[in-house]
Amino acid sequence: MAISGTKMPTDTALLTLIFDVVHWLKWAQTKDAAKGQNRPKSLYESLTQTGTKEKIESFASAEDFEQQRAALLGEIDGNRDRESICSDHPTDEGREGRSGE
Repeated sequence: MAISGTKMPTDTALLTLIFDVVHWLKWAQTKDAAKGQNRPKSLYESLTQTGTKEKIESFASAEDFEQQRAALLGEIDGNRDRESICSDHPTDEGREGRSGE
């Protein structure tokens, strides 16, 4: 659970998925299914919120995009600035023996 980030045990998740499939199969034999109406809601999705849609943003300019990108990268990297992120990675500068090989 902790590794996958889920809040329910694996056996419970499997049981809810089995329930969803059986419920859907039963629904598939009804007149509503033939008409494509009243499809059953997934118990698994309601418990895990996997069916929620992500927020999609658009930007009016490249500057707006860069500002939002910098803010998100700051959140991910513990508010480290871009220079410190780039300085964490080695570059070809300062490496000895590279130019003579």
